[in-house]
Amino acid sequence: MFKLEINDKEYLIEVTRRSIRNAEKMNVELKLGAEGNEFGLIYDMFYIALLKHHPAVTMEEACDLMDELIDSGDYNMSEVFELIGKQFEEVMSKLDNPNPKKKIILQ
Repeated sequence: MFKLEINDKEYLIEVTRRSIRNAEKMNVELKLGAEGNEFGLIYDMFYIALLKHHPAVTMEEACDLMDELIDSGDYNMSEVFELIGKQFEEVMSKLDNPNPKKKIILQ
């Protein structure tokens, strides 16, 4: 989780398994390299990362916030993508890495 200040207001940005599940329910495409989708992917990821702590925000509002963040000069789109992308990677890596301490007991 990290904080961003946009127009003198603080926003908490966090990606969780629930965030990703909500994205799936909204049919948000979260695959890198989808042809013609790189630009939209950054906006979608930003929206999804806002939802846990700001559930009332709409996609349109999230896009406006992203534009304001970029226009402020504090971050560029690549930096935002990197910050949020690391959180997505961390959550997704836990899905693919079973806990080796748990053993299946067969009877």
